[in-house]
Amino acid sequence: MFGVTDVPTEIWQNILSQACTDGGFTGRSLSLTSRFFYSQSHSSRYCSLLFDSVKRLEGFLETLRAQAGGYRPVIEHLYISFHDEPIKTPRNFWTIYNRASEEERQKMDESVREEEARWNARFRAAWLALFSVAGPTLRTLCVVEDGVAPLTVEFPCDLPRLEELTWQGRIDGFNGVARPTLFPALQRVHCLSPSGDPLPWAITSTSLTHLRVSSVGARNGKLHRELAAAIGVPDAVWLYDYYDEDEGSAARARTREVPSPPTHPRLRHIVIHGVAPAPGRDNGYLGMHWRHVHHEVKRLARYCEEYLDGVQVVVIEGPREKEGHWRERLRQEWLDRMQGGRGCWIKAEEEEEEDEVEVFYTAVVDPSLF
Repeated sequence: MFGVTDVPTEIWQNILSQACTDGGFTGRSLSLTSRFFYSQSHSSRYCSLLFDSVKRLEGFLETLRAQAGGYRPVIEHLYISFHDEPIKTPRNFWTIYNRASEEERQKMDESVREEEARWNARFRAAWLALFSVAGPTLRTLCVVEDGVAPLTVEFPCDLPRLEELTWQGRIDGFNGVARPTLFPALQRVHCLSPSGDPLPWAITSTSLTHLRVSSVGARNGKLHRELAAAIGVPDAVWLYDYYDEDEGSAARARTREVPSPPTHPRLRHIVIHGVAPAPGRDNGYLGMHWRHVHHEVKRLARYCEEYLDGVQVVVIEGPREKEGHWRERLRQEWLDRMQGGRGCWIKAEEEEEEDEVEVFYTAVVDPSLF
């Protein structure tokens, strides 16, 4: 009688490595079915991992320490979210705070500071321990943070195989100056940048081929200049608007252009996702700046389409009411990329609309994502 043990180990290893691409659920489930699959899944059950709290991350690290023989798993894909941490998103805190007396507020402030200090210490220890194990083999990384307070991260080692990096929130480790060897193989970066912080070029290597900046708003006034420097668009382009002038003026302007060497010569696919300010009497100033930002990135896209072969800049404007679904969307795109899908790397605005509809439907129907 033919049984599972008759299948060569190499085939099982290949099957399990393809199956364990959902954040750890399949790998854990298989390891609990029988001793045979526990043994067969030993090298692939931790291929992709998803953590939504420091407590779960600490529990995983305790599991690793309990393994015999100094076991080091092969971790290729990581998704880390802190939206559900009470210290990061305290429920009803401001309602209670606003009703409290001055003395009570001082006690609450002190309590919050102490709790934040404890949480940060736990987070730092767990983060360093995790990346000491995952760093050498990690290929994709997605970090989702609420953006209320900055999250300081550091890497205890280089990530030589990291190919794709995505994050949301105020994460200091991705915006500061990093050592050049930290991400030598990084090819795709997706960051949500509503605050207008400069793009983190310091962390991206010259191997970068894809860049997406989402939630671009009125405060991203320097975005078009940073992108132009990355792909080598001449500075003179910003002195003339080719599409508002007659053909002769545009031709004279092109003769005065001095090509600039690109800081990222392999960068060929850029997606800019913008969100206009909410309508209201107090947003006239922001609306004016938003129109300027949107106009300039559109000019950059038109220039690349006409004069830079092989460089595509896709500019889209997303609906503000769907900004709250980024956590679900980033998770879905992380899973999609693991399985060879498109993820967030669209080539036309129609594809973005399809993704937004799918994420909105999932967020409403699937309560496990909340």
